[in-house]
Amino acid sequence: MKPPVRHTEFFSTAHYAAAYTFAAPPPALQDYVELVWQSRFDALDLERQPEVHEQLLAHLSSSLVFSEGQPFAVTSAGQTRSINSDALLVGQHSGPIQFHHLKDNKLTGIKLKPGTFYRLSGIPADALCNNIVSLQTLAPGLYQQLRTLSPTSALTQIFNNFHPQAHSFRYNAVKTAMQVYLAGMPENQHPERVAAQVHLTPRTLNRYFKEVLGIAPRKAFSIARLRKALGDRSARKASGQAFSFYDYGYTDHSHFYKDLATYGHLHSLQQS
Repeated sequence: MKPPVRHTEFFSTAHYAAAYTFAAPPPALQDYVELVWQSRFDALDLERQPEVHEQLLAHLSSSLVFSEGQPFAVTSAGQTRSINSDALLVGQHSGPIQFHHLKDNKLTGIKLKPGTFYRLSGIPADALCNNIVSLQTLAPGLYQQLRTLSPTSALTQIFNNFHPQAHSFRYNAVKTAMQVYLAGMPENQHPERVAAQVHLTPRTLNRYFKEVLGIAPRKAFSIARLRKALGDRSARKASGQAFSFYDYGYTDHSHFYKDLATYGHLHSLQQS
């Protein structure tokens, strides 16, 4: 019998929140850290099921992940790999990813805001290759600083040595471009138009996005649009308000479902 697959973040924000222990970052770090999360086997039904696969939607953030329990597995881009216990990792998935949870897993993560890992380390985000990468391999110096610390202490250590001005020009250009795109939906569909509004050539904008987020602007815009549409859809449905895919630049429902299949490996909204 195959283990059940949960799509915890697609349809219910409340259900997704219940699957993790969230902690807000200190006020001084709120511009850089979205939240601190921890997997909870009880919320994932692992008390009744020995194993659960959890499908997550593509996103633009990265997380520092501390594996403190048994080894676990992840599937990304059709490949499954095992992650050892006591590992310190950096994860970013601009495509759908699936965690294979067991009862003895314990994962704690510091979810950074988009582009923050690049600002912290200076390492181009495309080095993460839409996967989970060992920090020891990726940034040996940072790994040596953090490897013996708890996630909370690691968070403090990272930002004690963080210089916000480092790599700020390209980061700010990408951040502004994302804001311009989202504010201009549904008109701002083309990267060339966004590039002109942030006073960059399309080629330069593409290079900055690859370095800061690890992907091209068009893909980043598609992921941001899908996540916003899903979030707004849930909120409007809960409040009894009408929702239209056309407000987000989708040409029709099939266009939306195509993106949902691409970035979430999900082909229907029947569970919503």
